[in-house]
Amino acid sequence: PVANRFQLGKPINGKDVAKVLKDGSKLCQSFQHGHCKNKTPCPLGQHRCGLVVKKDRVCGASGHGASACKNVPKVS
Repeated sequence: PVANRFQLGKPINGKDVAKVLKDGSKLCQSFQHGHCKNKTPCPLGQHRCGLVVKKDRVCGASGHGASACKNVPKVS
């Protein structure tokens, strides 16, 4: 089995936000706040929503960061 490399970053609006996905993929933290000016591929990480919706699971959408996510986290 592959090791879970999931890591949390700083929360946004009181919601948990991932910094690293389970597979080890980094997420751009500036993108999560809606501030990143880099085009993809971004050297800071993927431009995908890192809002944690369930244990170790994130929204993952590419159209918005965690600060703009409409998903409601299901906190366990």
